[in-house]
Amino acid sequence: MILGRRVNSLPPARLNFDYNLPNRKVLIKRFNYRERLLNMFWTKWSKEYIFMLKSAHCVKPTGEIKEFKIDDVVLINDEKFPRHFWKRVKVADEFPGRDGKIRSCSCKIKTQNSIIKRSVQLLHNLEVNE
Repeated sequence: MILGRRVNSLPPARLNFDYNLPNRKVLIKRFNYRERLLNMFWTKWSKEYIFMLKSAHCVKPTGEIKEFKIDDVVLINDEKFPRHFWKRVKVADEFPGRDGKIRSCSCKIKTQNSIIKRSVQLLHNLEVNE
């Protein structure tokens, strides 16, 4: 229930051990089974749960619209780098689409004194602006 839902893909537990014969062979078999079960759990946890946890804060509720105003400081998404290396830019101008919604913005990069045009899907408000 760590994920908030049941994980039904775990292997079924074997409950019918022969406890009357605790010889070396049976003990080794039990130990190996527990090791495999533990390794499968940690593999699944590290691949699925940690990945979901890492991206859980990025999920926006449906219906939320990104709104940028001129002179807002935003980050430009760059998949090649982690978020703390993304460029900070200032929104210089907005370009609406045919439906009147803002679809792209021109952004001024302070360090290079240049203006670039980016889609609003690649722009992210800083947390201080929210």
